[in-house]
Amino acid sequence: LFLSRIHAGSGLVEEKELWFRCQCTHDFEATLNLVNIDFGTFHLYIDNPSRPYDVNWGVQWIRDHVSAARAIGKPVVLEEFGHEDRATRDLVLGKFLDAFIDAGGSGWLAWYIPVILPNGTTLGGSAYAITMGSSTAELLGAYAARMGN
Repeated sequence: LFLSRIHAGSGLVEEKELWFRCQCTHDFEATLNLVNIDFGTFHLYIDNPSRPYDVNWGVQWIRDHVSAARAIGKPVVLEEFGHEDRATRDLVLGKFLDAFIDAGGSGWLAWYIPVILPNGTTLGGSAYAITMGSSTAELLGAYAARMGN
């Protein structure tokens, strides 16, 4: 049994920008320092209308969280991330995953693969949906293989 506390924001105390600070989220580092917490998680969506940031901001968000977890000595999972714009999705997710793997992250879970019923009905349709056989699914498969090496 491994324990983690899941929070969407995952703020870092020393960052100056509002969304990195703990006033809007929880304290990622303090939570990860708890003796009963085995690993950390964080989310990343740069196209959230309440905080529209660019790809470089997302890459830095990833690097900072992985660096904080490594300094504490615990693994970290990019637990939920995605990008709505299908025209740029593969490029953006590739940059995020390159940054995560290069920084030494432990695992990732993309958001999300929808459930397709036998009759063809898709449950939970969303702009973030990644369908099997798509270029994004292929990209994620290649990055999953890279994590396994």
